[in-house]
Amino acid sequence: MRVSELKTEYIAPRLSWMMESEEDGQYQTAYQILAATRPELLNEQSSDVWNSGKVLSGESVHVVYEGAPLEPRRVYYWKVRVWDKHGSASGWSGTARWSTGFLTQEEWKARWIGRARPEGMPLLPSPYLRTAFRVEKPVRQAFLYATALGVYELHLNGERVGEDYLPPAGRITASGCSTRPMRSPRI
Repeated sequence: MRVSELKTEYIAPRLSWMMESEEDGQYQTAYQILAATRPELLNEQSSDVWNSGKVLSGESVHVVYEGAPLEPRRVYYWKVRVWDKHGSASGWSGTARWSTGFLTQEEWKARWIGRARPEGMPLLPSPYLRTAFRVEKPVRQAFLYATALGVYELHLNGERVGEDYLPPAGRITASGCSTRPMRSPRI
């Protein structure tokens, strides 16, 4: 028996996983989640933000994070183990992660880019917005937060960022650039 396909969704994280077993009719009877600010803590079976303890539940989809308050613009790591119908614990899953963006309006310091629509004009064609910037220090990891009224496609250094094509308005997805660090040797 093992745990796979760890997923994290929503601003208040909802954690999901799948239990795999060679035994027919096997099911989960309990779980334990560890969450930490550093993956090394999880390697030591420790956590600094949440240890759910053993929770008697078959739930494995959209389990609500109930740990310490989350900090803005931070990466969190988590893993889970489950107990089967015989009361046997699985090994720990691999480590997954999620990150937070801005959690309050006051944290937002950037300005919106775009263009004003002339009064009385119908919708204008989508603009091509771009900017150049210089990085003075080595970059270990960077986050880019993006959304649009409508759809958008984001590129960095000429390469598309994320896995989604034309995500819907107001959505900043895990497969987009907001929750995955972008590492690029060409920055």
